[in-house]
Amino acid sequence: MAIAGGSGSGKSTFIRQLAGCVGHEHVAVVAIDDYYHDLSHLAPEKRAEFNFDSLGAIDFALFVDHLDALRGGKPVHCPTYDFSTHCRGEATKPVDPVDWILVDGIMALANTELRARYDWSIFLKVDEKSRLERRLQRDMAVRGRSKESVFAQWEATVTPFHTHVVEPSSEYADLIVQCQDFQFLVEALGRQMLESRL
Repeated sequence: MAIAGGSGSGKSTFIRQLAGCVGHEHVAVVAIDDYYHDLSHLAPEKRAEFNFDSLGAIDFALFVDHLDALRGGKPVHCPTYDFSTHCRGEATKPVDPVDWILVDGIMALANTELRARYDWSIFLKVDEKSRLERRLQRDMAVRGRSKESVFAQWEATVTPFHTHVVEPSSEYADLIVQCQDFQFLVEALGRQMLESRL
């Protein structure tokens, strides 16, 4: 199942709540953010100039391989990504095949090969003001970014990419959610997922 939506739309929160309803032992999360191409071959100043808001920024070939392996019942070792250096980390994250594999990412519905592998998909549609506020909080607290750099990236690449790629990909979603509080939906979906295991 894919959980898509613009940057700051609440995808990770949605997935966390859903895993809590279903049981973490039954859910594995594969985040597209972990599959950014490694830029260690570039000088640090060149890495900072890279456009991370483009389909070419993601290693979709590896992502598809890992998704196919999980769907086939095989464990994988997902990469990790250091957003402060724009390089892949040395450590990997082991992910075991379980009842539900959840794909988390703004590009989850923008890639044809990925869409062909989902049983179901959700797109979280949230207003830009709310998304920007969440992006600011996350990038400053977790990724060590300055407020100015977050705003600059938002204007230069995030917003155009959202307008031309992310938002149009919502047409491929089985369900579009247009509310800020999705706890009721999460609980209903969680019950449905649990019942399907019986």
